[in-house]
Amino acid sequence: MSEQPALFLYGDRGSDGAFAKAFSDFVDAMRNQMPNHLIEGGLVDAAGTTIPHGLEVLVRRGATTIVCAPTLLFGCNHQNHNFPDDINNFRTAHPDIDFVFARDLDGDGRLLLAARDQIQACESTSDKIIAREQTLLMVVGPESDDIQASANLAKASRMLWEGMGFGWAEVSFGGNTYPTVDVGMAHAAKLGFKRIIVFPYFFFTDQSLPGLYQRADAAVAKNTEIEILHAAPLNGHHLLIGCIRDRVDEAVTGSNAMNCLLCAYREQIIGPEIPSDDGPGPDDPEQGQGPDDPKRARGHRHADAHNPPDTSAATAKVTD
Repeated sequence: MSEQPALFLYGDRGSDGAFAKAFSDFVDAMRNQMPNHLIEGGLVDAAGTTIPHGLEVLVRRGATTIVCAPTLLFGCNHQNHNFPDDINNFRTAHPDIDFVFARDLDGDGRLLLAARDQIQACESTSDKIIAREQTLLMVVGPESDDIQASANLAKASRMLWEGMGFGWAEVSFGGNTYPTVDVGMAHAAKLGFKRIIVFPYFFFTDQSLPGLYQRADAAVAKNTEIEILHAAPLNGHHLLIGCIRDRVDEAVTGSNAMNCLLCAYREQIIGPEIPSDDGPGPDDPEQGQGPDDPKRARGHRHADAHNPPDTSAATAKVTD
């Protein structure tokens, strides 16, 4: 019998061979990092290890407490309905087993750090020197009909945009969710940037990625002056292991409280919104649009009415 609680990782799209392989590799990496825990995984619609099968393996190996942790970047309908249903059905059949649900990874600053690493690695593949102010970041989410997940994707995109200093950022989606990646890229090509980085904000790679990149390229094929780079998804980045470990600890100790990890006064992360006097932000009327607009400024604040304070007196002192 295991003295430590067992860990069960669950995810979506088990019918996708590339996704299932990446998921399996991540489960193995978690086993290496947490050798004192029994760890298994399961996927919806999997040809191999389904959610009930993975849970059954843990029970046979002596688990009496199982922490169920989602491998999802955002909470979504699957997490709220499909996954709990599968696990609850298993729990009903095993009343002697204690089940604890860990929360999803949304709001953890390490996700943004992992995204930053993938984007920087993508930039390093180019032999062209193009400033980030002349670069548009296209953040692509998986196909989704969940409004909350889509909103969280937009929030992550904004934080990467401002935190990494890109000239602009857009959000699009794989599959048929609007705006699709080809619609988003066609719009992005009109904004005058010299480079567009296509970044799939996925937890794991999947078999749709080659087609996603092809659609992105085809949408801007006539704009030969724009450099298009393909960033890799998070794909089990090592920082995600730490995220999962913390979710397990929270679930075991009962500290699944409000999330303050993105507070600018707690730790430095990608794109914290902190008070700034650097000038109007991207939403201000005087900001302008496009990489060459002289009205563009790097600062951004959330003052009343989104209007910057009068700094003319301070400016006069500096320039005197």
